[in-house]
Amino acid sequence: MTVKKYYYSLHEVSILLDLTIDDLMHYGITGQLGMFFDWALIKNEISINNLPLKLIMEFKGHPAHLWQRTIDDTLNSDHVEQPINRLFILSTGQLSVINKHGSIPLINAYDEDIELSLEIVKLDEDPQVEYPKLNLTDIIVSSEAYEYFVKNNKLDNAVLDSKLTLEDDDMPDNLYFANSLNKEVWPIPDNMNLPTKSELGELLLIKDPNLCKADIDAIIRNSTPNGIRLGGKRKKDKIDFAPILRRKLI
Repeated sequence: MTVKKYYYSLHEVSILLDLTIDDLMHYGITGQLGMFFDWALIKNEISINNLPLKLIMEFKGHPAHLWQRTIDDTLNSDHVEQPINRLFILSTGQLSVINKHGSIPLINAYDEDIELSLEIVKLDEDPQVEYPKLNLTDIIVSSEAYEYFVKNNKLDNAVLDSKLTLEDDDMPDNLYFANSLNKEVWPIPDNMNLPTKSELGELLLIKDPNLCKADIDAIIRNSTPNGIRLGGKRKKDKIDFAPILRRKLI
């Protein structure tokens, strides 16, 4: 029996890859391994440790009118059914400070890919109210970021995610990319436009800049669920497409 995991702790990744925590932090600080924190756990910590409540979380997206309802829903939910939406990316600068000092006060975070910010706001000016701290043990690696890191660095001895139906060493490159792209993109929320072939092609070129057009077309075709037709006119009442890792609040 296997249990689906949406993310791993640094300790788990260290064991899976046979690398030290220092090694992993180096990869995170240099932008080679995506690292995150679980904002729902921080929200719960604030609620428990601040009675009466003196700190609140604020999400701010652009454009604001498209994000507002989603933000309101997020603050009233812990995304138990979709844990991937609880992850917020850590910048290389934040990782560097955590690595040097062991922790960092969580005041704000920003995801430049989707222009989304998270801020911890003091409800009064009490200097004794401390911001929650992010420790080294709070850093997590999403399963998608882990798989991409393993594939990109050709770590043959690594333990891959159990969701793959073939052993990675035995999987043809195009099949691997199709499987990876499918998990990175689908399903699409009802309030989001479907991706274009061009957008999916850009995601593939990040994985392998040497992919030719014929391979890209084949991978996109094999990764797209049955009955889905890509392209078409974008609907103004829906938000732009974003892959799963960037849908922090959907």
